[in-house]
Parts: sequence; structure tokens; C-alpha cells
Amino acid sequence: MTIKYVQITKITADEARAYRDLKFTIKCKNTGHPHTYNLNNKCELGSKKIISLFSWAMYKNRHSQGHFTRISVIEKFQKFLQFASLHDITSPSDLDGTVLINFCLWLKNESGLKYSTAGSLFRSISSIFKQWQKHKSISPTFIIPENMFPKSSGLSSSNEGYDMEEIREISTAVQQSLVITSKRLESTYKPQWLGKEPPITQGLITLFDQRQK
Repeated sequence: MTIKYVQITKITADEARAYRDLKFTIKCKNTGHPHTYNLNNKCELGSKKIISLFSWAMYKNRHSQGHFTRISVIEKFQKFLQFASLHDITSPSDLDGTVLINFCLWLKNESGLKYSTAGSLFRSISSIFKQWQKHKSISPTFIIPENMFPKSSGLSSSNEGYDMEEIREISTAVQQSLVITSKRLESTYKPQWLGKEPPITQGLITLFDQRQK
């Protein structure tokens, strides 16, 4: 019970530190490597109180996202900071039931983004808004609107294919890998037991010699 209490206390302290200092260190869920994120440079883009909430939410999502996803979310969240600055949203008390609806409308009509891109951006950073709903300073009227970008995912343009130079590089890499694998598979396997013949092999040889005598 004491250990569990200490762990919960530490997590709470780490979350508070992320909120206060705008920086935190998290292990990537995919590689296990630790990465440090410092959001202090985002203060020039918007309110520190809003960025504090963002930092706290990013830390709360520490087990559900990998490093590259976090980098993408940090970059995309800048659009919300831009919207918040234009609409005088500077503190948690300003986050009411109309904020995200107006944010979606702004993304569609005033952000300069294509419709499909705007929809993708909103879905990408919705994990932040879901955490905000759990923060004690956020009004219970703060909601995430549904289906604000209908069919936006189907309107995304398909990815461009590889050019000829990229195809050559991929082909070369595959051929080299096949050569290495082929050599490894074709080599004769010789079992060793701490540098000596395996005991079972030596035992069979001894038994054979005895029968020959």
C-alpha cells in the first residue's frame, strides 16, 4: 500500500511539474527511449496558461503515443494557439462549450487549410481536448463536437509514389539484404558446446567405438 501511494504521489508531482514548467521527459512507447519536450518556446504563440494545460495533457497521454506522434501533435496544436490568440482565449475559464465548435469553423473557413487537412488536424489533437475535460480547472460545459468534418478522411489525396531514384535505392537495398541472408542460410551449421563437440555427439561416438571393439 505504501509503495502504491508513493507511485501515485510521484505521478501527481510529475504532472504538476509538466503543468508548471512546460517541460517533461517521457519514454517512447515504441522504442523505450526517453525524450525531453520543452514547450516554453511556444509561449510566444499564445497564453502560458493554455500551454500549461497542453503540457499537462501531453504528459497525461504519455502511455498512448510514441515520440513522432508527440512531435506531430505539438506542431499541429499551434493552430489552436493561433485560434485562441485571435479570439482572446487566455485561461482555462475561457474554455466553454462553444470553443471547439468555433475552432472547427475557423479551421474550415479561415485557417487556410484544405478541408481534409483541417479535419485530420482536429482529429490528431482531440486527444489533448479529451484530457482537458478531466482537468479540475475546465468547465463541464467544455465538449468535443462530433462529426464536424464529415467525409474529410475520404477526401485526402493519395500519397505520391516513389520516383525512379528511390525505386533504385530500394531495389539495391533489397538485393543486398537477400545476398547476405542467402550466404547465412547456405553456410554449414556446426553445433558447438562451449567450444567443444556437443556431449550427445561425443557420447554416440564413444558408444559406436565400444561396439566396434
